[in-house]
Amino acid sequence: MLEEILESKKLIKYESGKEYLATIQYMPSSNTHIITHEGNFKKDFFLKDLAREIIGIFGEPFISAVGKIPLFRLIITWILLFLVLILISLILEWSTSLLVIFFFLGILAKDLKPQFSYVVEYYRNTKCNN
Repeated sequence: MLEEILESKKLIKYESGKEYLATIQYMPSSNTHIITHEGNFKKDFFLKDLAREIIGIFGEPFISAVGKIPLFRLIITWILLFLVLILISLILEWSTSLLVIFFFLGILAKDLKPQFSYVVEYYRNTKCNN
């Protein structure tokens, strides 16, 4: 005897505004749900192996908030802080090594910012909610 399979389609939306159409099959006799979706493979990112550790250290809300900061705000804030550091270094006669370090940290932060969005999305997709 063939098992009855109920099938439906549902539009699933992510917080980021992305959405996709999923097919949901339900088998009442075994109380089994099968959810399928024809999607694209996600691009790999270099912080993938460290995603769980980054979330564990900083927490999901913080990483998510950093990932949502617009890039132009990050750059403007960094420039303003850099100018303030230049003024402080001139007044207190600090060595220029602190400025060089801060300069490279700013460039690194600009490059890492998009990675934080990938970290949160990867963490949410791989975390078991049960």
